[in-house]
Amino acid sequence: MIHLQEIYFPLTAAPFQADDAYRELLPAVPLRPYIRCFWGTRPGLTGGGKERRLVTPDTCVDLIFYAAAGKAKNARFVGMSTQSFVLGHAGEAPAREALFGIRLFPWSAALLSDGGLCETADGMFDARQHYAGLLRRLLPALPEAGDLAQYAAAAQAVLGELLEGSAPQPDLGNALDWMVRTQGRWEIAALARELHLSSRQLERVFARGVGIAPKKMLRLVRYQEVWGEAVKSESWDVQTAVECCGYADQSHLLREFKTFHTMTPQEARRYARKMS
Repeated sequence: MIHLQEIYFPLTAAPFQADDAYRELLPAVPLRPYIRCFWGTRPGLTGGGKERRLVTPDTCVDLIFYAAAGKAKNARFVGMSTQSFVLGHAGEAPAREALFGIRLFPWSAALLSDGGLCETADGMFDARQHYAGLLRRLLPALPEAGDLAQYAAAAQAVLGELLEGSAPQPDLGNALDWMVRTQGRWEIAALARELHLSSRQLERVFARGVGIAPKKMLRLVRYQEVWGEAVKSESWDVQTAVECCGYADQSHLLREFKTFHTMTPQEARRYARKMS
């Protein structure tokens, strides 16, 4: 299960973007089962770069550090998103602080938290509410000033110690493993039976472990499977995706995709390439 990232690598709405507005950096190999990426922006930018930036649900959570006066002192925790939103609205003032982010996979988000992630979906919090222990170790280790690579290197040294040998709570890990390997096609009742849990027990596992209901997680995993294939494959077509991912028909797939992405897969592909 700890190598689930080898078959599930969720993507943003602009997975090819790499400019001053937003840049990602893969973690060192030992941390790749836990950390989706490190990311950063420069001050004076809103994260939009070429234009306003669409943020879509990627089933991950983020710890965001604000580097005021060159020192990362303040941190926010962003819970798992279940809906899209736009950064860089017209008239929005440019950000005065550089941002450094740590994006955690859904199965590792709770490993570093103090008491679980209940009621954190679609929310932004002072990171001390959920990751106080991590911050006590991490904030002093971050450099006085640095670029994305320097912040990431400092963070990796701390995270490597904290995460070495860690594994998610078994019921959560097994449930996410089944969801990913079946591309989100399971019914919740069938998944609960497979794991020898009641539906209510499964609800509690997901509330604490990722902050959203298992049914919503299934939908997001399936959406990410569609999006990953759509944006990477030049030969992608909607009917094949319907059959592979278990949608009832094309209308069902397109309706579900637009719920999470605000546009059709074809429009989303064009947007992703425009932002590259």
